[in-house]
Amino acid sequence: MHLYYSHTSPYARKVSMFLHYSGLIDHCQLHVLTFESDELRKHNPLGKIPALVDGELNLFESDLILEYLDDKHALNGAPSTLNRGEVSYYAQRKQQAYANGILEAAVHIVMETRRSTEHSEYWLGRWHEAITASLVALDVTHVGSAEKPNMATFTLAAALGYLDFRLPQLNWSQHNPELVPWFAAVEECEWFIQTAPPSGN
Repeated sequence: MHLYYSHTSPYARKVSMFLHYSGLIDHCQLHVLTFESDELRKHNPLGKIPALVDGELNLFESDLILEYLDDKHALNGAPSTLNRGEVSYYAQRKQQAYANGILEAAVHIVMETRRSTEHSEYWLGRWHEAITASLVALDVTHVGSAEKPNMATFTLAAALGYLDFRLPQLNWSQHNPELVPWFAAVEECEWFIQTAPPSGN
C-alpha cells in the first residue's frame, strides 16, 4: 500500500493513526506531498490529502480510506472498529460526524485567517459556532477509548489534536470537560504519539 499525505493534515492523521494502531503501517509506504503536487492529483483529482493506493485500488476521502483499512484489518482476525450491526453503530457514527464537523470548521478557520485579503468575519463566526456546538454535543460514551477505539476515536483524536496544534486559543476543553480525561488517555497511545505533526509547522 501507498499513502500520500501531509504531516500537518488532520484528515491524513486520522488515516495514519489507524495504520499505526492496526499494524498496517508495516505494509504501507508513506509519501509526503503538498496540495499542489502533480503526484497527488494523479491519485486524487480533487487535489485533497490523503490518498491511498493498494494495488489497482485507488481511494481518497479519509473516512472511505478508514473503512477500507478497517475491513483489511478485520480480515486478519482483528475486531472491527466500525462495529457494523451493533446497537451502538449509529451513535458512534454520529459522534464521528461531530468530530468531522470540528475538523472541517477548524481547517476553514486556519485557511481563512491565512488569506492575505480581508477575512470574512461572518464565516469565521459560523465556523467557531460549529466547533463549539459540536464539542458540546459530543457524547463521550460513544467515541470509544484509548483501550478500545472505534472509528470515532481516531477522528475525534485528530480533531482535538488539530485544535491544540493550530487553534489553541479556542480552549476546546471548556466546552466539554468530559473530553479532557478521554483525550489525556488517547495522548498516551503510540498511534497518537507517532503521528504528531512536527513542531514549528
